[in-house]
Amino acid sequence: MSWEVFGGRSARCYFGLLGTVAALVACHNSGSSNQSVRDASDDSAPGAGTGGAASDASGTGGSGARNGTGATGGVPTGGVIAFMHPDGYAAWVTAQASGKLTNVSSALNSVSPGEDKSLAISLDGKALALTTTRFGCGDWDCLVLVDRGLKSGERVQAGGEDVHPDRALAVGPGGGWVVYSADGGSHSRDLFVTRKSGGSWSTKQLLTASSGYAYNTQPSPTPDGKRVVFDCGNEPYGGAGNAVCSVGVDGSGFKVEAAPGSGFAAEATALHHPAMAPNGGLVFEMNRPDTGERIWSLSGGQAAQLGDFPNDNSPCVLPSGAVASLVLSRAGNSSGAHEIKLMSATGAESVMVLTDVDVIDVQLSCGG
Repeated sequence: MSWEVFGGRSARCYFGLLGTVAALVACHNSGSSNQSVRDASDDSAPGAGTGGAASDASGTGGSGARNGTGATGGVPTGGVIAFMHPDGYAAWVTAQASGKLTNVSSALNSVSPGEDKSLAISLDGKALALTTTRFGCGDWDCLVLVDRGLKSGERVQAGGEDVHPDRALAVGPGGGWVVYSADGGSHSRDLFVTRKSGGSWSTKQLLTASSGYAYNTQPSPTPDGKRVVFDCGNEPYGGAGNAVCSVGVDGSGFKVEAAPGSGFAAEATALHHPAMAPNGGLVFEMNRPDTGERIWSLSGGQAAQLGDFPNDNSPCVLPSGAVASLVLSRAGNSSGAHEIKLMSATGAESVMVLTDVDVIDVQLSCGG
């Protein structure tokens, strides 16, 4: 396993192919999770009841304390935010103030027991991808696709072979394709795609052959399902100089979308975790020495900071246009836990979705 911790209140945990949830939990502030998870009792919640009352645990997302203006009326709601819980399970939470939490791992135990390492959801909300030991993956966790109802799943075998990716994943509409990062390409880390055709998966296709960067990671799907945006840099795991790039899921049209050192990012040390909004704008984390980690948008050549939240990172964008992110600076969050915040597309209004839970900073994934 390879992992690094960068000091300070906004410490970030990163890991390589063999990283474990246990190690990541150790990176985070131990004991910061006060979230109680109960059995699901609200059948209107996404996925509630799919694994049986004893296995599909759900709960509320915390106090719902707000940052920014605190006006709920201006923050679009709807959809879910998928993530890894510090207690070692995959989960999603409804995208609203004090969202409802669903324990995905618990629900899947009635289908195929195992341990989950990461979770992503398609933007249309119809499919989930996991790195997991379930469905026959064994000790070496592999890529699995699961239906939204959490009642069935399959190993993704690209060209008949199991896939052992890095943790962050991008899932296409209806689960028709999965983009992931791994070694075995022309760089230290590359993006690959495999597509579902009938009852099988295509041989993996290298997407980032034309990238000028050594590390191509953290893919996120565009709303039209034709491209992915991703981290691109020459240092591992979003180090200094990291930029954001995009490429078609057919391998065409590689493009550097934004990079530190010029224009609005002249003072930035790195850009991270890009996601594309429904209007075609780019949302990402920008790191600057004077402001630290903040969420920014770039649309039509115009860049703007979204809200005024210190230690704000790892965004994803819901189909509604609302932006979810991990924020460490909520008043009352003395431990510096990575809590889930939801804000409007401009950042003018926001609500807290999940508090007092130190979400593992692998990937937030947004879906309908």
